[in-house]
Amino acid sequence: MDKRDVIKKYASSDEDALLLARIFDKQETCYKKNYVSETKFLSEREQALAALALRGEKAEAWVSWGGYEGADRKIIIFYPDYSSAEIALQDDGIAFIRAAFHNKNSVGHRDLLGSLMNIGITRECLGDIIVHENFCDLVCLESSKDFIMNNLFRAGRETLTLTILDEAPAPPELKTETIKDTVASLRLDSVVSSCCRTSRTKAAELIASGRVFMNGLECLKPDKLLEEGCGITVRGVGKFVLQSSSGVSRKGRIIVEILKYV
Repeated sequence: MDKRDVIKKYASSDEDALLLARIFDKQETCYKKNYVSETKFLSEREQALAALALRGEKAEAWVSWGGYEGADRKIIIFYPDYSSAEIALQDDGIAFIRAAFHNKNSVGHRDLLGSLMNIGITRECLGDIIVHENFCDLVCLESSKDFIMNNLFRAGRETLTLTILDEAPAPPELKTETIKDTVASLRLDSVVSSCCRTSRTKAAELIASGRVFMNGLECLKPDKLLEEGCGITVRGVGKFVLQSSSGVSRKGRIIVEILKYV
């Protein structure tokens, strides 16, 4: 299939089409020139769309990576046949910077991101920002590292002290709680109803309004069936994972356990 037809098959907007065109260009560069080729950082939704297209077209020899296990923002790396994902990740083009400040909890994610944008760093050059009491760990493209080191001095009201890290930072500590409930079926509207502690009618309204995402992609189908491990994001409410759906209650309803990030 022609690349333009492939993009049209998966893209639902001009922005999606442009994203997929760039990704397939990276793939083509890798295969034609026989060397590793990487994208810039992608959001969760962009990753999901890229994975859908690449898997749908049976693309091989690629891996997504954000610098550490569990990263939210990731790049996609294409590698030639003679290589492997493990080898490609050894030179992934990702760097790590620690931005330290004096007053505890005085710099947050938004503060540091805003300062980076103000000096001309685009979002696609940045991975995760991990916030701690007296410092933030920043994941970025290796190609952006020196510019950030030479131009980022402040965030919010704080003066920053920047240090290049030789190793990936520790991942953030994620706080979660488990929701135990029963549902009539594993339809999206039923599971969202449990996630949000609301009625199935209101859950269907959330879905219809475009506020519900499955594994990073918007889903407007309330009858879409979920599988264990499926990620659900309800904009304005939070993120969830359908952990298990084993067992049936006395009333014949499915027993589910849902992990909620808090």
